[in-house]
Amino acid sequence: MKLFSLPVLGALSLIVSSTLLPVSAAPKEVNPEDTKVTKLVKSELINLNTANAKELATLPGIGESRALRIINYREQNGKIKSLEQLAEIKGFGERSIAKLKGRVVF
Repeated sequence: MKLFSLPVLGALSLIVSSTLLPVSAAPKEVNPEDTKVTKLVKSELINLNTANAKELATLPGIGESRALRIINYREQNGKIKSLEQLAEIKGFGERSIAKLKGRVVF
């Protein structure tokens, strides 16, 4: 560790320390799919086409009855392709759909 003294405003001094840390010449390759952030983000996104009622109920504004409506809708109409498509399900308006932006995938 090295200490440096830098004069600040005349008589005052600022003491700065520096520590040298070893740096590896060959950085470890990181697979972006293995990062904690990627796993966290993926785990928080809910796929509306594959999630069960319990998983759907973790979304904001989605309780048990709305979750079951989503499941019934996709069984009768096929895969959900966009958030706007949820407007076709009873109980889903603009505000409830807006709460799901960034939280679901298809």
